[in-house]
Amino acid sequence: MNPFAALLHRYLEDKTMQKPLFIRTFSYVHNSSCQVVTAFRREIKSCYGAYNKRNEDQTPIVNAENGEIKYEYQPVSTTKSLAYSGKISRYDGGGFIQDLTVDNAVETLKIIEGLQAMRFIDRGTRVLFVDFSLYNGNINMFCIVKIIFELPASGGVIASSLLNLKQLIRYVTNYDYFVFVCELLFCAFVLYYTIEEILEIARCRLSYFKDFWNSYDVLNLATCYVVIWFGIQHFFSINNNLQATVDVGEQGGYVNMDSLVFTHDDFILSMACLLIISWIKFIKYLSFNKTMTQLSATIGRSAKDIGGFSIMFFIFFFGYAQFGYLIFGTQVADYSNLYGSVFALLRVILGDFDYYALEKADRTLGPIFFFTYVFFVFFILLNMFLAIIADSYSEVKSELRQKPAELEMLDIVNKVKWQSTIDRFP
Repeated sequence: MNPFAALLHRYLEDKTMQKPLFIRTFSYVHNSSCQVVTAFRREIKSCYGAYNKRNEDQTPIVNAENGEIKYEYQPVSTTKSLAYSGKISRYDGGGFIQDLTVDNAVETLKIIEGLQAMRFIDRGTRVLFVDFSLYNGNINMFCIVKIIFELPASGGVIASSLLNLKQLIRYVTNYDYFVFVCELLFCAFVLYYTIEEILEIARCRLSYFKDFWNSYDVLNLATCYVVIWFGIQHFFSINNNLQATVDVGEQGGYVNMDSLVFTHDDFILSMACLLIISWIKFIKYLSFNKTMTQLSATIGRSAKDIGGFSIMFFIFFFGYAQFGYLIFGTQVADYSNLYGSVFALLRVILGDFDYYALEKADRTLGPIFFFTYVFFVFFILLNMFLAIIADSYSEVKSELRQKPAELEMLDIVNKVKWQSTIDRFP
C-alpha cells in the first residue's frame, strides 16, 4: 500500500468513501465578456468578466498538442448536480468533469499534471468544485462534501466548503421502526381530521372560514399532507437510488448524491414548518386564560398603529443602511453590500456593533453616522413602538375590567379536580 493510500486508510478508518474524488469546473466566461475602457484597449487585449449565464463559455477543452477534444461541457441533465450559491455568484449544475482516484497517488498526480498542462483552469474559470461522499456505518450517517474554489474576475481564490451530514437511511434499528409506526399513526390521524374538516365545511359552507382558527386548521392539514408527500418521496428516492449509487461508486464511477440530499432537505424543511404551525395553534387553547387574552387583544388593537409606525421606521432604517453602504462599503466589511449593511444596523439595535471600525474608516462621518442612528432609531423610534404597545395594553386592560368575569381554563381544571375529590367521599 502506498503512503497516500495508507494515510487515507488511517483517516477513513471505518468510513466508506461512496465515490471517487470528483473535480467539476465550470462557469467559464469567454474572452470579451466585459468591456475595456477605451483609453486602455491598447494595453489590455482581452477581458474576462464576472460570471453570468450570458457570458458562459461551453466550448470543449482541447489538447494543445494534438487538438484532441479532452473535455466536453456536460449540462445539468447529465451531471444531475444542483445549483450552488457561492460567495461571489450563483452557479448552475453543469460543467467539465474529471474523476480522481483515492487509492493511487501516482495516477492522481498524473491526472492533475495533465489538467495543468492543458490549462483546465485558466483566466476564464470562475469556480472549481471538488466533490466526494463518506458513509459511517457505526452511526448510519452520510457526509456529502463539496469543496469550492471561486475565482473572481478581480483575481485570487476564495475557498469555502459545504458539508451535508445526513441520515439518508432512516429505518435500521428497532427505534427507527418504532418511529415508522408513529409516522403511520400520524397519517391515520391526518386522514381522520381531514374527514372531520370536510364534514364541518359541508355543514357550515363558506361561513366556516370566517373564523380564523378554522382557516388555520385547514392550513395545518395542508402542511401535514405536504410532509407526508415529501416523506414518501424521500423514502422511495433513497430505496431506488441508494443501492445504484453504491454500485456505481464501487466501480469507480462518478456518483452524484445531490438529488438525495435535496429530497432529504425538503422533507426536513416541511417537518420544521409543520412544527411551527402546530405550536402556534396552542394559542387557540391559551385564549381561555385572562393573561393570554389580554396579550392577543393588545396585539390586535395596536396592529394598525404598528403598521403606520413600521413605515416610518423602515424609511429611517433603510436610509441609514444605504448611507452606510455608500460611505463605508469599501472600507468596513460589515457594510460591503446593502444586505450586510442592513444586518449590521440590526445588530446595532441588539447592542452588537464595531464603532472603532466606523471611526477608522472616517473620523468625521463615522461617529456622526453611529450616534445619529442610535439617537433616532434606538432612543426615539423604538420608544415610540413601546409607547404604542403600552397604550394599547392599558386600553385593553381597562375594557376587560368592565366586562363580567369569564370562565378560565384554570377555573375549569379546579372545578373538575374539586368534583373528583367530592366523588371519592360519598
